[in-house]
Amino acid sequence: MSFLSASYLLARSTLSRSTIKSSRAFSTTVTSKSYNRVTLVGRVSGSFREKSFPKEGQEGNPEEAFGIVSFSLATDRNFKDADGQWQRTTDWHRVVKKGVGVADYLPRQLAKGNMLLVDGKIHYNQFTDAEGQEKSITEIIAQQVKVLAKAHPEEGEGDGDGY
Repeated sequence: MSFLSASYLLARSTLSRSTIKSSRAFSTTVTSKSYNRVTLVGRVSGSFREKSFPKEGQEGNPEEAFGIVSFSLATDRNFKDADGQWQRTTDWHRVVKKGVGVADYLPRQLAKGNMLLVDGKIHYNQFTDAEGQEKSITEIIAQQVKVLAKAHPEEGEGDGDGY
C-alpha cells in the first residue's frame, strides 16, 4: 500500500469518526450540554437606541467607547389559514448589540428597510415595573450583525408603508 493511499484511508476514517462525534453532540440523551443560538434575517424597523460609555480620558474617541445599540428587526412568516389560503404575519424581534465601538459603527447600518443577518443568542430579561407588575422581555443578544441588502431610498423613507 502506498503512502498516499494509506493517508487517504486514515483521513477518511478520521473524518467519519469526527462526523459521528459531532452528530452526537445534539443527542437527546446528553443533558450536560446545551446550545443557545439564533440566526435571523429580516428588515430594520427604522428606530434604534444607542448608549455609549467612553473610557475615562477618551471622551472624544467614540471608537474606543463601550456601546449598547438596540433596534427592532422584522421577520415574516407564511402559513395557511383555516380556509387553506396563504397568509403572512410579521414577528418583531428586539435586538441588542454590545461592545467597544458598537455605538459608533452600528447605527450607520440600521437604515429603515435594510435587510440584516443577525446571529446571536436569546436572552430573557425579567423585572418588576414601577407599578409592581412582573414583566419579561425577550431579546436577541447579537454577536454578529451584517447588512445583506440596503433599502431602496423609497423603502427607507416615507409614510411607513412597506417595512
